[in-house]
Amino acid sequence: MATAVEGIKVATPQYGSVVMRSGTALTTGTFEIGAVLIRSSGLLTEGGADPVNIVGVAVHGQETAAKHVDIQYVPARPDMEFEMTLTNATDVAADGTTTLAVGTHLDTAYGITESADGDWYVDTDKTGGNEVRVAVVDNVDPNGTENARVRVVFLANSDLGEAAPIRCTVYGGLAT
Repeated sequence: MATAVEGIKVATPQYGSVVMRSGTALTTGTFEIGAVLIRSSGLLTEGGADPVNIVGVAVHGQETAAKHVDIQYVPARPDMEFEMTLTNATDVAADGTTTLAVGTHLDTAYGITESADGDWYVDTDKTGGNEVRVAVVDNVDPNGTENARVRVVFLANSDLGEAAPIRCTVYGGLAT
């Protein structure tokens, strides 16, 4: 049985609100809510394998490729958390295995992959420097959960390089 992948969701912020932007989508493709968006010729489109320069995550899908449509998205900034499924391509391909959430996934960078159903997930098979796009910053589901939901941040320009994700702790309204 294939591993079920749940699409990307914006994590509920502890403080403040979610920033949304809008942009015009290309007329050459369709995508679903939760699509990882990039720009092509200044227009929004869904990223392909190992997308670079990720702009954000679609709040609305584009159902038709016949016209330019304004699309709302949440920017993929290092201070914006998203929820994704933690798994890998082997598990999604229906071999009956599952990925378990463990503490070592935290603060680790991974790539992302789009499932056949159009849902993006954290791909634990992608750990190379040119493959990583997100860092796991927290568990949504407890350790030991199969194909768990985790909180991630997109890495600046979708490339880990030497930079780690921005993290801060809030004490009494003051960020440190």
